[in-house]
Amino acid sequence: MKSSSRISVKFIIRFKEQEENHTGLDNLRIKEALQHCITEQFGKSGVGLLFDVTDYSADTSQGIILTNAESHRKVLACAALLTEIEAVPSCLRLVEAEMSSELESEGSEKVEAVDPSNAETRKTIAEFEEKFKDRYTDDDALFQMYMEQGQTKPPVVYPWEDARERPDRRDGDRGRKRQHSPSDSDQPQERGDAR
Repeated sequence: MKSSSRISVKFIIRFKEQEENHTGLDNLRIKEALQHCITEQFGKSGVGLLFDVTDYSADTSQGIILTNAESHRKVLACAALLTEIEAVPSCLRLVEAEMSSELESEGSEKVEAVDPSNAETRKTIAEFEEKFKDRYTDDDALFQMYMEQGQTKPPVVYPWEDARERPDRRDGDRGRKRQHSPSDSDQPQERGDAR
């Protein structure tokens, strides 16, 4: 029996509004949000994210995360974080996350599924909520601005950003005070903490 296991987490995303309010850039924003949460837990190595929306007319779409994980609790925390904290565009709502696991052995032995109601899991979720309590979800105006400028990459305005970088996001100003250049969006990871 191999010690490593392949974990798959299925995120079911429900559209809050009509189809015309959803765009391909929305998909990119969700993917970036999911990828960040996973990277926070496992690091960049050995982590893969598959996300695809094939039917905009459907009530739900699915994104699947596949990763070799050391801890089922960490994977579930990623799912629960996005379920309980709105780290997705306002026109979408992550309403459900399911998790299954299989060992990468030839026999495909099953691994016991994680219980979402487990006290240890709930503790982890609470820790995540505290870490990401300064979150920004009301970014429709900023997102529209980028679309009008013809940007192919959406603005990165997510809960894990340092609140000191965007004080205007905390007072409901919808990001209009701060000047956002294309480089802010194109290279978010290289920007760092400016203050």
